[in-house]
Amino acid sequence: DKLTSWLQSDKEHNYLFIDEANLLAPGVLDRFEGLFSNPPSVLDGDLKPVSKKHQVIFAGNFGYFADRERHRFLADRGHVIT
Repeated sequence: DKLTSWLQSDKEHNYLFIDEANLLAPGVLDRFEGLFSNPPSVLDGDLKPVSKKHQVIFAGNFGYFADRERHRFLADRGHVIT
């Protein structure tokens, strides 16, 4: 899958872009909690290390748009840029 491909990439810059992140069901983003650990990791079956060459971008629309969720992960860790 795309997460595994991203983790295995050895390019200079590796971006994982998750669009409409606040449309995902609650708990789906929990696999990314390890990004804030030292060393960073993600849950992909088991914990996989994430190098400094890897970055994740979570994108979504305003929370008041239809069907948007206020994810604990985004609320606790996210930075909003408008």
